[in-house]
Amino acid sequence: MNLKTTTAAYNRIHRAIEKVQTTLARPLFALLLIGGLCSTAAHAQKQLVTVRGIEDTDSILHNPAMGWVYYDSSDRPFSQQWWQSNQTALSMCNIWYWRDTWAKLEPQQGRYAWQYNPKFKQYIQQILDHGFKLAFRVIVDSHNFSVQATPQWVRDMGVRGRIRATHTYSGKLVSLWSPNYDDPIFKAQFARFIQAFGKEFDDPAKVDFIDANGLGWWGEVHHLRLPASEYDQEYNWICSTYHNAFKHVLLVTNVFSEFSQGSGEADIEIAHDKYGYLFRRDGLGSHWYSDANIKTFDTNMFPASPLFGELCYGSWNAEDEKAEAAFGIKNFHDDLVWGMSQGLQSHINTMNFTSAWQQYAPEQIARFNRHGGYRFYPDKIEYSAVVEKGRLCTIKSRWKNAGVGVLPNAAPQWNHKYRLAYALLPLHSQSPQQICLEQQAHLSNWAAGKTFAYNTTFRCSLPPGTYRLAVGIVDTTRQNTPAIEMAASNLTRLGLWYLLGTVTVKKG
Repeated sequence: MNLKTTTAAYNRIHRAIEKVQTTLARPLFALLLIGGLCSTAAHAQKQLVTVRGIEDTDSILHNPAMGWVYYDSSDRPFSQQWWQSNQTALSMCNIWYWRDTWAKLEPQQGRYAWQYNPKFKQYIQQILDHGFKLAFRVIVDSHNFSVQATPQWVRDMGVRGRIRATHTYSGKLVSLWSPNYDDPIFKAQFARFIQAFGKEFDDPAKVDFIDANGLGWWGEVHHLRLPASEYDQEYNWICSTYHNAFKHVLLVTNVFSEFSQGSGEADIEIAHDKYGYLFRRDGLGSHWYSDANIKTFDTNMFPASPLFGELCYGSWNAEDEKAEAAFGIKNFHDDLVWGMSQGLQSHINTMNFTSAWQQYAPEQIARFNRHGGYRFYPDKIEYSAVVEKGRLCTIKSRWKNAGVGVLPNAAPQWNHKYRLAYALLPLHSQSPQQICLEQQAHLSNWAAGKTFAYNTTFRCSLPPGTYRLAVGIVDTTRQNTPAIEMAASNLTRLGLWYLLGTVTVKKG
């Protein structure tokens, strides 16, 4: 065999060997690549943290526009002994609702109780110092009062009205004057008062809501003594008067009012749609609030508005029992259960607290605590435990509301000021170093029975290091201060931030 023949044979053998090596190398490379990707995926999986919130079914949440409401009509501070003796009941309440007459707040023209009555000023400050938010209803009709509800100086201006015999709350028969609501002098003077009232109390740091109507018996918007042809005109007047004075505090009015002739249509079209009102209802646990009302509220008004609820009866007598016997109510306990049921079916955010709950139906207290208002908690949150500075990262979350009500965040006075947010905090500080707002979450839509999912993307701007990741619902009008208690029993709190875990920021 010559050299040429030998070389050619060698080259054939070498090419055959290369082909075999290449054929063997491809699957080996593929195996190595898949193995590497699996290793990377497994590593990434280790970096993904999942947090599942556990619903808190026991705690009383003290949140805006929800909770137990304490009712009062005082104009002077309480003793320390009084506060101590009522501590158990008061500790459950979130809102202090003052309901009394215009005459008490402006006994002389332009001399307002919050400016010129030292006792009333001390009273208001005492309520705030004890951690309550205020709420108000100003009443102008004298029915059941022992003194005239509208100031005498208003009557002396020539306002039209009528004198009517009425029994006071103590049972005494008296004759008292009340104004006609369509009288131009009355309307001008009351509007001037409401402007001054708003100047003092249009402050959500102090006031939760204004019961912004006050006409009729007890301010409940019935027995108006107006011709039906004037209903829309006068409804627009009272709503616009409060609307112009209160730009930051929620406004509420009784639903299924006489202005709507019981249908609720004018309440929606005028009070809610035109002036941004929410709805309350006096009379739960009575024939005055019907199954048809409940259905209409659920169908046409919720979740645009929760219900601010109030029992019809603060006590019980034979006359009350007779009035409700046709509905199967045999005693006060039955009535309280009925009232709570009506409220929960109508998505109540608030309920008045009375000693009757403790004495006759204590189990209904726990029922409201568990189901009343809005009770948000994270069903699931996923985030990466390691992020790079300057790189985009995503937090995935699912949320639920365990309460029957809603956070009325879309009301124009709030204008979506509450936002879902995440914060990165140093390990040994409660001051967030970076806050990220979720842009797609509309909290006013968070109603029970649904799950709300979001992918929140943000770019980490912090120096390398280890931080605590927290979630909260912040008030954007107060520099993103967390403001809402959540119903999550397993998450550690830092104020109203809820800790999820730690995040390591690496150099990008």
